[in-house]
Amino acid sequence: MHTAPCPYRCCPAPLLKEARKFQKTFQIIASDIYKETDEYDFYELRIKVKIVESTDSLISNHDVVFDEIKETIIQGIRNAKYIIWAAVAWITDEDIVNELLNKKTEGVNIRLITSDESSNSYLIDTLSDKFDTVKIPCWGKNHYNRMHHKFCIIDFDYVMHGSYNWSKTAQNNEETLSTALDREFVKKFLDEFVSLYKQFG
Repeated sequence: MHTAPCPYRCCPAPLLKEARKFQKTFQIIASDIYKETDEYDFYELRIKVKIVESTDSLISNHDVVFDEIKETIIQGIRNAKYIIWAAVAWITDEDIVNELLNKKTEGVNIRLITSDESSNSYLIDTLSDKFDTVKIPCWGKNHYNRMHHKFCIIDFDYVMHGSYNWSKTAQNNEETLSTALDREFVKKFLDEFVSLYKQFG
């Protein structure tokens, strides 16, 4: 009896590492459903990269973290290959800014939108000098209203968003960070970012 040609499970590149964690499970399932013949028996299942078209909507992965949020943000920045667009009310954490500077030296396009107010003044001159930065002034009665977003778009298909400011004090708070690898979902954040950028930039 011969072994059958190896069946493949195609997986989009961003999820390839995750898929390989479950390769043994996929192997068991495939062996259960594969119909053996007198000529062929089942040998193994292999995972390979799926070529993703621009219209492909299969890539979707959502998660939320409540601990090690700063580390998650830094890892997201480090993974960027093309663009980092962030709208974050307060940016005073030097570690995160240094990660952005490192990515800038690699040619990554970085745009920042932040709140122009005294409580956010610690690094705001550095941000303006080093990056394409839009500072949105407070408005309304007693200048109480402000740009209060906290989201970061990576390479147009990944977003980190939640309650966490990129500030020194945020690590001491109870905070939330949601992440999404989902192009249709990320597009909504892109639309908001571009709208703010056009209006105030």
